[in-house]
Amino acid sequence: MATESQQDTKYEKRRVLLAIDHSEHSMRAFEWYFENIHRDDNLLMLVHSQELPPIFIPPDAFGTTLYNEWLAEAKKASLQSKKLLEGFERMCKERHCECEKHLLEGDNPGPAIIKLIKKSKPNYVVIGSRGQSMVRRTVMGSVSDFIIHHAHVPVCISPP
Repeated sequence: MATESQQDTKYEKRRVLLAIDHSEHSMRAFEWYFENIHRDDNLLMLVHSQELPPIFIPPDAFGTTLYNEWLAEAKKASLQSKKLLEGFERMCKERHCECEKHLLEGDNPGPAIIKLIKKSKPNYVVIGSRGQSMVRRTVMGSVSDFIIHHAHVPVCISPP
């Protein structure tokens, strides 16, 4: 016999976190999700981690100008990120899929996504793979590898 808490969770929406960026790999992961694990009662959490452009301000009078240029680039990146999430949201609506958008900011997408995973507690995570070699992943790092090793929920890596 199921306990009362097990019965309650049985009827909750299944929350699936889909990490996206501007690459074709994200679109492939999106399509893979719908072809392989989507259910009508899912809540799809669209997550994009926006990396802020680097900034270098020399200790002179031109620092303000450089900061203003950086600020303009940061706003441009933020607008592009919002448009990306809106595009994926539109595709979800076309498929009658309930979704929510999360725009994260930081230097490194891996830790930002893990922080959201810990906070929102999705049932699954889906992320695309760029198909890097083991050597390249070891040297350069990979967001999908980071998530696999730090998320405490099942993670599906869609094939490249």
